[in-house]
Amino acid sequence: MILPNDFLHLDGDSIQRKLLNLKYEYIQRFIPSGSLILDVGCGEGEFLSLLKNKYKVVGIDLKKSGKRDFEYIVMDAHCLAFKNSVFDAVILSDMLEHAENPFEIIKEVGRILKDNGIVFFSTVNKNPFLYPLLKILDLVYSQKNWLPHRYSQLLSPPKLHRMFSETNMKKLDMKGVIVGVRKARTINRVGLYYIGVYKK
Repeated sequence: MILPNDFLHLDGDSIQRKLLNLKYEYIQRFIPSGSLILDVGCGEGEFLSLLKNKYKVVGIDLKKSGKRDFEYIVMDAHCLAFKNSVFDAVILSDMLEHAENPFEIIKEVGRILKDNGIVFFSTVNKNPFLYPLLKILDLVYSQKNWLPHRYSQLLSPPKLHRMFSETNMKKLDMKGVIVGVRKARTINRVGLYYIGVYKK
């Protein structure tokens, strides 16, 4: 379980850095070097700026913003303008909980993934006991590129698993995440925030 002290001693930028480093280390266990990766909802592209040193990367987002050092396309994740079976891996990092229809996005991701392709996700757990903490974090980090969360849009692990299963993807791994003083780390029990990998 993530406790307030695990977050509130940090500034928003520090949390983002620690989570990015954790995600980068984590996905290397599942995605081989040189793979073609699509980051759906890439934002400013901080994650892809790390990944581009080891992978071929493309980022999409609804917003057109600053200069990026990777291929970027303005695109709606609910209707991906790519051919079938194009990408080796897709990243859904901190975006499903903000999406209008996450299941449609997951279906589209399944379509554009090659056979045996990998989906990495990170998201916030739908848990009524942890939601007050999330609202505190929303308030504290509202000026730090932190999108606010609505309880109705959050995804519990069982619900997210059903969405992936209904698109014929198999779970390879799912972990909870704790952000500590020095770094972020994974744990076996899912708390407020969790990450995982599915395979087509």
